[in-house]
Amino acid sequence: MNVAARILLVEDNRLVRETLSVSLTSLGYHVLVAEDGEAARTILAGPDPIDLVFTDFFLRTGPNGAQIAAFARALRPSIKILFTSGFAADSLRDRDGVGPGDEFLMKPYDLDALRSALGRILG
Repeated sequence: MNVAARILLVEDNRLVRETLSVSLTSLGYHVLVAEDGEAARTILAGPDPIDLVFTDFFLRTGPNGAQIAAFARALRPSIKILFTSGFAADSLRDRDGVGPGDEFLMKPYDLDALRSALGRILG
């Protein structure tokens, strides 16, 4: 039996968060949802298995995406990270907390681009 990958979605825009949660579920993933960086840290510190953190790079309050990624890797070294942002990935790669294997998905993107990125990262 195939077990769906578990994705922690971190997005502070309610409409985007709800839309992405539905999209990820439709692609067959199990989705945990955090509305900000503090909620993401709480989930990451909990017992639920998580294969990938999919986070907006810039969040309005609390820890940003890179800080969430660093926290996630400290607790779960094998976790995968997928950032999304409307800013060019090259301008974000050198920020503290961004790892060499982390992936970026430029906004706006469609369901096919999301599916492709997740397939590439999760194998």
